[in-house]
Amino acid sequence: MCYTSADAEDQQTMRDQPDFDKIFRDYFGDAPGKVVYEVRHDPNRVHDIYFLSSLIHDAQFRRESVRFRGKRMTILVERPCWDLESRPVAKRSGPTVWEQYVVPAVLTIQPVVGIEWRYQRDLPPSPEDELDICYLWLDRPAAQVVQDDERVPIMIAGFGWDCIATVLTDEMKIRLRDLGDPYLPSQRGKTERGNLRARKPAKKIP
Repeated sequence: MCYTSADAEDQQTMRDQPDFDKIFRDYFGDAPGKVVYEVRHDPNRVHDIYFLSSLIHDAQFRRESVRFRGKRMTILVERPCWDLESRPVAKRSGPTVWEQYVVPAVLTIQPVVGIEWRYQRDLPPSPEDELDICYLWLDRPAAQVVQDDERVPIMIAGFGWDCIATVLTDEMKIRLRDLGDPYLPSQRGKTERGNLRARKPAKKIP
């Protein structure tokens, strides 16, 4: 029986691929604590974007909490802590339920030289309405070679809305910082969210 080079390739055993979920959880650990995470400019950038997007997935914020200070854009959010395992919470009656830790945080993007909101509905939501973040991404091929003076769109996408912040590529900085310790809603209520909303923005985005 004769074997071709194609047959040999089919018989090769592929090495186990990296388990990025395990890398994600091993890096952050399972003990509740404040998270600070920043996107780097080296080849880790794409992986950092994925991790950051996972950290803010399902995070909630009000449009009125989006601030501009110069070219720095900040968004005050309350994010579920997907970096932590959910915890069982016993009830006086009924089955045990599982809760996800939550924490107030601030997402910073700079330097922002342009901002655009897109909505699937005819009218934008009220500034007081809560918006849910689905993911954050570079709105173009991240591996593309760019010039230092080029701009790149950063997309924050939600359910029925998109926010596109255009930043200068060579100065791009995207950073998430928790403002407190993670907590289970049943144990500490929603006081952190109330405190978060009570903060007054330096400047509202039109």
